[in-house]
Amino acid sequence: MFETNADRPRDLGDLLRHQLAPEDIAGLTQIVSSSRRQPRERETPTGDTTAYETLVASILPKVASQRQRFAQEQREVPELFKELIQHPVERRRVLVANSAKFRSWALCDLVIQRSLGAGFRKPSEAVELAELAVEISNNLDLGEHSPAILNDLRARSLCQLANARAVAGHPSRGSEEALDEAEALLLDGTGDLMELARLRSLQAALRGDQRRFDECFELFDRALSIYRRCGEDHLVGRTMIKKAIHYGFAYQPEQAIETLQAGLRLVDARREPRLVLAANHNLVYNLNDCGRQQEAQELLEASRPLYREFGERIDLLRLRWLEARLARERGDLDEAEENFRKTREALLQEGIGWDVALVSLELAAIYFEQGRMAEIKTLASELVPVFRANDLRREAVAALILFQKAAQIEKISLGLIQSTISQLRGMRQDR
Repeated sequence: MFETNADRPRDLGDLLRHQLAPEDIAGLTQIVSSSRRQPRERETPTGDTTAYETLVASILPKVASQRQRFAQEQREVPELFKELIQHPVERRRVLVANSAKFRSWALCDLVIQRSLGAGFRKPSEAVELAELAVEISNNLDLGEHSPAILNDLRARSLCQLANARAVAGHPSRGSEEALDEAEALLLDGTGDLMELARLRSLQAALRGDQRRFDECFELFDRALSIYRRCGEDHLVGRTMIKKAIHYGFAYQPEQAIETLQAGLRLVDARREPRLVLAANHNLVYNLNDCGRQQEAQELLEASRPLYREFGERIDLLRLRWLEARLARERGDLDEAEENFRKTREALLQEGIGWDVALVSLELAAIYFEQGRMAEIKTLASELVPVFRANDLRREAVAALILFQKAAQIEKISLGLIQSTISQLRGMRQDR
């Protein structure tokens, strides 16, 4: 499940602190803490209060100046983004390296947010933007920013790069190295627990992709612990939903159902309606897998308004795919075939090779039940080129080659089809 900017609630103070020196932040913290301890009726100045007033007097002009500067950056950054993004990928890197106007904290932050948003619509674009954010963060001037907050920003950029690669179907392409580097940066960062929790959540997802589920669930639990300590109920619920999806990958659908339901009770649907949509989608999927078709169908019908209002094109494709699965379970093979076929055609246009392979195999299962071996051969012959073109995992390609060879010599069986589906589903990490 793709990360969103709801992971990190922010206020003006959070956005300003990247501009203040660490000693200024420490001084402000001390002032606020002390003022909370002082009795209201005490008005006689002391040496301490005079020192505080001196510190406040020295910091306030900086705050006012940096606030004005940040507001100016915020006004300018959308146009800067438009100007930068119109260039080819390589040209963007050159501009960032050679033009100071493209090297700002605010622009880097915006590029990260745009990468997050692009994951729903165009995963390849999300990767390009995340790479651009890393480039900007690496070119920021150490003289203008707190080193600790710069480390946080660079870590956030790397986390987003790992996240975007995973959603694009390439979790093995440097994701672990990016997350390791992000962790090292956070050790020299501000100590922001929210950044650490997000890192743990992404590390958990990567371990799930590697089929290291014990580590996966332990890392999710560490992220949950941090969010609970911070009082972030929504993010607790969000992380439970992510953990539940990985229970599904680990073939634990009942545990997935229980955890999804618990997570949904905690999330704020107004804050992140797409998260509720994703949770309901996965809940329907797991209910169907557990043979609870009536519950699955009822929840799907109740979720249709969410699909209509918040669903992107890929969400609607996966809705049709889910409808095909439900139709097959209730024995309506004609409806299932039509929805599988339409889903497959649309996914081919989107260039999402992994999903094309999975839906093709599910369509092959229907063809097998109807004795349509010629159609199975056609589907099988089209699968491996899709995977090679997208340069996906060797294990998946190997499973598809075995399926293809069996189809060619008409030694296919429903068991082999289902086994291949299970292997691919186990390797698929749809965040």
